Amino acid sequence: MTAPTRAARPAWHLPDLPIATEVPAVDRETMLEADGIATDQLGLGLLQMMENAGRELAELTRCALGGSVADRTLVVLAGTGNNAGGGLVAARRLAGWGADVRVAFARPIVRLRPGPCAQVEPLLAAGVRTAVAGHDRSYPSWPATSCAPTPSSMP
Repeated sequence: MTAPTRAARPAWHLPDLPIATEVPAVDRETMLEADGIATDQLGLGLLQMMENAGRELAELTRCALGGSVADRTLVVLAGTGNNAGGGLVAARRLAGWGADVRVAFARPIVRLRPGPCAQVEPLLAAGVRTAVAGHDRSYPSWPATSCAPTPSSMP
């Protein structure tokens, strides 16, 4: 019996981007001030800001991959803070554009903040597969870590 073979894929590379000598950064206090202006003066809620950020992230991803994500496999890494919500929105939108998207959470989802937690149900409804890094071995191509329990070690 011969082993299955995979079709050769072209090497992945980042698109040509403008060279920047300095990357602008915003410190914590400035970002909190900007968030305060968005919520208090402009009336945007946290979920709307997550939706906007996720939409832009998904669009940036699509552009970086040549304008289409259809039939591409993409992985979104998500922590537990509010930025995870934007990543989950991006994952949902990318799946809607035909990508096979998987989200790997750094911690169990019960540790998500309320905003990102609100994004989980729509994410699952869009057919996005999820796992907790080092905890979930239900998807066979994600290798188990040595610290993850094996079926034989479980009671």
